[in-house]
Amino acid sequence: MILYFDNYITNEPLWKGLYHTYEVRSSCNSYKMPDKLSIAMYTLASYAVLDWSAVIIKYELQDKSQTEKFESFVRLLFPKAAIIRGRSDNQEKFRESLKMIRKIGDDWVFYAGNVDHPFIASETKTLAACLTQAKKLKKKHKFVSIFYSHFGENQSLPNPQSYTYYKVAEIIDENKDCKTMFFTHNSPFFNSIQIMHVDMLAYWIESKDLAGKRLIRGESFSGLVDIPPHAIVVPNREICAHFDGYSHVKFHVPVDPNDVMPPQFIPDGFFEGKIKIAFGYPDYREGWVNVNPTKEKYSFRSTEDGTDLKLVPDALPLFWKGRIAKLDINPKADMGIMRKAYEKHLELMANPWPCHSALERKKMDLWILANALSYFVENPEELATVKDYGWKFNVLRKRALYAAIMAGYKIGLLKKKQKNAHKIDAA
Repeated sequence: MILYFDNYITNEPLWKGLYHTYEVRSSCNSYKMPDKLSIAMYTLASYAVLDWSAVIIKYELQDKSQTEKFESFVRLLFPKAAIIRGRSDNQEKFRESLKMIRKIGDDWVFYAGNVDHPFIASETKTLAACLTQAKKLKKKHKFVSIFYSHFGENQSLPNPQSYTYYKVAEIIDENKDCKTMFFTHNSPFFNSIQIMHVDMLAYWIESKDLAGKRLIRGESFSGLVDIPPHAIVVPNREICAHFDGYSHVKFHVPVDPNDVMPPQFIPDGFFEGKIKIAFGYPDYREGWVNVNPTKEKYSFRSTEDGTDLKLVPDALPLFWKGRIAKLDINPKADMGIMRKAYEKHLELMANPWPCHSALERKKMDLWILANALSYFVENPEELATVKDYGWKFNVLRKRALYAAIMAGYKIGLLKKKQKNAHKIDAA
């Protein structure tokens, strides 16, 4: 595969109101929010454990003074990388990238259109199995991709027993490593978290004249380009994860997404190769990564009876392993109990928001509608930042809701609740 990283690195969120992580990030030292440059470097470090036929790094920094720091780090990871200053923000620049990719001659492209989806798997065989399946599918289907992140959502798409079920996602194949979904109508997915055959990437970029359009990542092509029926491979084990977690589904599920699939964090000592890990202990240690799958809570809820990660030692991220200075495993820990708890947690991640009946879904839909309406009436500035994001139908609904709320304020029917500015910014 070719690693194609194409991003603007800034601390300013693209969609300010999309993720709700203030409580998590402000609660404890382990889950504190790093700057985006550190996150980008952390993510690229995770990709360095994979084999690439070539590496293309197109980037732009908001803080230009960090250019030498970033490029030096990239060259340590990928000595032969093509480093290009200036990210793609229009069709012509994406065409330049496509020309480079075609010249390399590899058919598969790991498109990293975000800086914050690190490879957190403990092994590479799952990713390899997904790529094998994608190559098999390409013999029958023109457009094929692999979703490498947002594991819980993608596992739930074809599952009627999930609140995030998407009924047009049909499973056409499955094995122990991955499942394949197929869309019988135009695909709605332009996510920047896909491994794509070059034919699909080229279709995004070249099928229409988009001169004059601002195109900054895959999602920018949504609504401008129609992707015909699309085969998608979804790994059955998590391989990459979104650093900010999955709180964007907050208004679609009956629990706080942060408690099920929390955001990521950079361990203390990661860049210095001095990570310290304490596994299986009942007490929390500051300055260490605390790992205990039997704990009910995460540390951002309580450091007294919580843990940073619910893993077992052999499930730690592959790219951490050369950077761990100390791994302290509690000799009194019952590894059988620990592994059963870990496996139970894996089952939850595969369907993090279960829905058991149509009636339950209907009740939840009404509850969600009421809470979402109440929240956005009180915080229209957050709805404003996300009203143009998502699939066409959702965009139309959000625009209509925003227009109605603002009309209500204009004629004095609604009153706005003031919130702390730092909480709004952090969200």
